[in-house]
Amino acid sequence: EALATTMYTAIIDDAPFFASLSAENQAYITAARDQEKFHYDLLKGATGGADAQVNYYFPTGMFTDVQTTINVLVTL
Repeated sequence: EALATTMYTAIIDDAPFFASLSAENQAYITAARDQEKFHYDLLKGATGGADAQVNYYFPTGMFTDVQTTINVLVTL
């Protein structure tokens, strides 16, 4: 959940192609991020409030190349 929240947030905040997506696709990615954050907060609360790891490694191009982003999203 933390990995997914981090990934979707980076797509929204950092990917240059995000702004060129349709409003529907932007809303979908934002909703996915919000759901993952909700799940993370729920699990964090249920496990005593411990934070998940904070460093994740993504493939080169994950937040700059649309095809790499799609491939990673499908894989995860």
